[in-house]
Amino acid sequence: MKDLKISKKPPGSSLAWRIVFISLFFLVVPLFLNSIFLYEREYEQKKSDIETILYVLGRERAILIQEEMETQWALLDTVSQDVEKHAKALKIQEILLPQGAQEKFAYASGKQDALLIGIQHGSTRALVIPVPFTRIIQEIAEDADFPYPIHLLLMDDTGKVLAQDGKESLGDVLSVQVPVLDSNLQVALQVPEDAIQALHKRDYIFRFLALLFFVGVIGGLLVYWLTRRVARPLRSLCKTMERVSEGAVHIRYPTDRMGFEINELGERFNQTLDSLLEHQKEAETQRIARERLAEELKIGHEIQGSLLPTHFPEQSGAEIATGYVPAREVSGDFYEYLELENALWRESLPICLKSSFGPTISFGKMREAPECL
Repeated sequence: MKDLKISKKPPGSSLAWRIVFISLFFLVVPLFLNSIFLYEREYEQKKSDIETILYVLGRERAILIQEEMETQWALLDTVSQDVEKHAKALKIQEILLPQGAQEKFAYASGKQDALLIGIQHGSTRALVIPVPFTRIIQEIAEDADFPYPIHLLLMDDTGKVLAQDGKESLGDVLSVQVPVLDSNLQVALQVPEDAIQALHKRDYIFRFLALLFFVGVIGGLLVYWLTRRVARPLRSLCKTMERVSEGAVHIRYPTDRMGFEINELGERFNQTLDSLLEHQKEAETQRIARERLAEELKIGHEIQGSLLPTHFPEQSGAEIATGYVPAREVSGDFYEYLELENALWRESLPICLKSSFGPTISFGKMREAPECL
């Protein structure tokens, strides 16, 4: 039974660890590949979302400029009847009416670095109040709760940059232009794509690490614990078989509530072991009985052998050969020797019969028959 001893397996080769490794491979790796596949799609979707947010922010700033324009138009309407009195204080200028200008207009002048907000004054003249671009930038450049740096620009309808709130962004940018109504001015908001990509990578790495932690670590521990719990009946069965192989034949496999098919296998093992012990006990009983019978036959052989003559009487003119071959399980046989006085029958007549109750009677009859001759 020593040959049946179960060898010890090195750490990491158990069923639980194998299932954990397989689970991690078939869960984490596909999730990782799926994350890589979705990375570009998520990045493009995020750019689209940022573009929408930038448009909303740009629209809000364009409305602020329009409100400033409405204020200046109302002021010009008020002082248009007495321009000279308020011209110096309000910095009102009289210029030629720009081509295509309506009664109320706003014109971005690159020469004056200002937005000329004016109204028509006469058929060819116009009254304007110049609002510097720097002032407009300061008024609309409010800090927004936005995770990316926003670069604010004022542009004309040709795309020429008139003013900006800082240094021009280097590299690729995500830009949105929102026109200011009743003017040739545009509000442009730009976000560097490097900043978008950096934050997207950071979010991606964070989400992937969180996924890896919950799936790989917590999920792996749960799978490991569950697998070890499910494999406990198998380990118990192996331990029982090992103990039995060492000689502890009284050990039996205990059923486990999570054993399932292993419980059935353990019951079969217990039944086989019980049957084997029963056959072994029966064989031992038969062996003892055979030994006792052999001893009795040996004694009978010795007793019957003592009944035989050690030598025969000498008979002139006759050679007597003797032999004694007892049966294996019956032991010695009865033997009779008769000497015939008649010369014609001067021969020996041996009589041999197997020793039993029936042959004993026959032997007595045959013994008397020759003597009667």
